[in-house]
Amino acid sequence: MTQSIAERVRDLSWSTGLKHLDWEIVAFKQFTPEECSAKWHEIMQKLRKIKTLQELIMDAQSDKLPKRPLSANAIYFAEKQAKFRKRNPGINGPELMKLANEKYKKLPPEVKVGLHTLIFFWSKYLNLYELHC
Repeated sequence: MTQSIAERVRDLSWSTGLKHLDWEIVAFKQFTPEECSAKWHEIMQKLRKIKTLQELIMDAQSDKLPKRPLSANAIYFAEKQAKFRKRNPGINGPELMKLANEKYKKLPPEVKVGLHTLIFFWSKYLNLYELHC
């Protein structure tokens, strides 16, 4: 499918690239171009769309991409969740998260820097993974 994208539209947005895609070239032996197009639209519903068409195709072909890192306050909540639940037994999940976010905002900057450093290194790992896979 990647080879059937015209060179002039390779780096344009996915929607523009999709309009120029020749489904006759993409179609497999036992599938019609219409069936291939319909299946591709079904796959696209599950993908991020702020990419070029070529990047979307690469994502669709690779299902082994790592998850995006959690935000600093989400990491803080994950580490302290048991403690928050123990101290506030009658509070449901979203309210508990709201309470944890308020506590996170009051943390000293040096603690927040540690969490942000963790996110920074995780995002570097993701970038390296995407470059080499």
